[in-house]
Amino acid sequence: MATSRKRPNRNRTASARKRGRGGSFEKRVKQFWKQNKTLIKGGLQFLAIALVVFVIAIPFMRVDNPGNTYGIDVSSHNGTVRWDEVSENGVQFAVIRAGARTSRTGEIYRDTQFKRNMRRAWFHHVDRGVYFYSQAINEEEAREEAEAVLKCLSGANLKLPVFYDIEDTGTEGKGRADGLSRAQRTANALAFAEVIAEEGYTPGVYANRWYLTSELDADALRNAGVSIWLAEYTNNERPAYREAYDYWQYSKTGRVPGIDGDADLDRVYA
Repeated sequence: MATSRKRPNRNRTASARKRGRGGSFEKRVKQFWKQNKTLIKGGLQFLAIALVVFVIAIPFMRVDNPGNTYGIDVSSHNGTVRWDEVSENGVQFAVIRAGARTSRTGEIYRDTQFKRNMRRAWFHHVDRGVYFYSQAINEEEAREEAEAVLKCLSGANLKLPVFYDIEDTGTEGKGRADGLSRAQRTANALAFAEVIAEEGYTPGVYANRWYLTSELDADALRNAGVSIWLAEYTNNERPAYREAYDYWQYSKTGRVPGIDGDADLDRVYA
């Protein structure tokens, strides 16, 4: 009598082979992890640290875009600036006061809003420059003011210059620097500019039309590579000042969403 032979269950056999392959793959994965887990963990830790460093370094890596035309300059006198509104309403650059020297005692102080303004302006993609209100009476004090600005900056990248703010105190000559000669003012500005340029920043001078024509040697400043920021308030398309300038503060009574009260308005031609 012939014995019957059972045919293999093909579905079950295929399933077994599949399980075998799956098991083999899982085994290989576990073995690979066991052999390389230290290397993998180290790589993941390195990526995490690199990501944190990149995020922290972004403010110092950012290179602002050229060609901006509409901006403002601000200090603690403007209160707490709402930079999100400022940026959303078309302001493309800001010159931020780093500090000042008092006109009577000659003490140097940092603007109380400087750090916040610098940080928030960058965060909202507003290009930055800075200025320092000077009351230096000689080159030594001008260099001291420049060093104070550099200390405030701590190496931050700027698109716009570091400006030396020279103007009358409006105290009928009682300000400590009101009576300086044209030559001394120019020497002070050049001394400030030299220190700023040595640190890789573009130096600049802020002054009104009267100072640029009568109280400073503007040609000497331009020849030394100093940017000129002109203050002249007019409704005309161009100021009456006909010499070369790079920045123009054309209003001190502007209105900018995000700033309460009057705001200084500027244009750049650099």
